Amino acid sequence: MNGYLIFMKTKEQCAVLIVDDDPDIIDAVANVLMSCWYQLRMAVDGLSALETLRDMPRQPCVVVTDLQMPGMDGFALIRAIRADERLSHVRIVVLSGIAQKAPPGADAVLAKPFEFLELRAIVSLLLDSVK
Repeated sequence: MNGYLIFMKTKEQCAVLIVDDDPDIIDAVANVLMSCWYQLRMAVDGLSALETLRDMPRQPCVVVTDLQMPGMDGFALIRAIRADERLSHVRIVVLSGIAQKAPPGADAVLAKPFEFLELRAIVSLLLDSVK
């Protein structure tokens, strides 16, 4: 019941940006988080993610990103988010086949392949911690 209340409380207050160069991963993450009523945005690399973040009227509360992407990778995206005063509050979840622990600047990491319920729980906890 508490998880349901968290989802209802945050669905209109917070958006989630999904960043991955694999459309299947974007679809899977979107399907998991859409079922929780989160507002979603998508980007295919770090550069388009930064543009999306800066153009959004309401900043997302969570970014879910891959690390290995063409152009600006996830490591550079995390550094850019943390360096931008307007974005530094955003929580970051890394989905990765290479990282076993959260890289500097990230709040959480999930190894690919990941469990959908674990992704939901992590995003929910991070959203709950947003002031």
